[in-house]
Amino acid sequence: LRELISSRVQERKIGVDVSVTLDELRSIQIFVLGDVAQPGSFTVSSLSTVTNALFVAGGVTERGSLRRVELKRAGQVIAELDLYDLLLDGDISGDLRVQQGDVVFVPQVGPQVAVSGEVNRPAIFEVQNNETLADVLAFASGFSGFAYTRDVRLSRTIDGLRRISRSLNDQELASIGPQSGDAIDVLAVVDRPESSVALDGLVARPGFLE
Repeated sequence: LRELISSRVQERKIGVDVSVTLDELRSIQIFVLGDVAQPGSFTVSSLSTVTNALFVAGGVTERGSLRRVELKRAGQVIAELDLYDLLLDGDISGDLRVQQGDVVFVPQVGPQVAVSGEVNRPAIFEVQNNETLADVLAFASGFSGFAYTRDVRLSRTIDGLRRISRSLNDQELASIGPQSGDAIDVLAVVDRPESSVALDGLVARPGFLE
């Protein structure tokens, strides 16, 4: 590697000589605590980031938050990492580099909403206060090609006493905030085409005809 760098500089910079020295990367000690698989103290490279720290600790558990991973330095929270930015959008801008003595802390998971039916990524998602049901559907990568988008079913617990079900349209999805325990079900369109008749029996090509 040293010879390659030196030769490239000499090729592109006339009259310039360069001396390259490589040394081992410095190691630092950090703490990864909270809801991770193996909390404790770890020795990592000085170039490590928050996600690298989570990796050496075995990752976030099912009880841990993916939305509010804290980076603490000298007893103060200096940044919060939303892993949804990384996992769903590929955005690594919030993945800061850790320093000697830093603490990466994973708090308990926040409110969760289940999304099922005709979406591209059905799952349970953690939500935050400033988000809407439309944002939750975006986490699920939106509607599939078979979704009936005018009638999205929301099941919600009211006052801890009763469970209700509502049908929502696009405008309502964008204006209603999620609550912990919500369940969103996206129904499929009817298989039978509109204004058609079913042709069956001893025919060459059975099916629906307009």
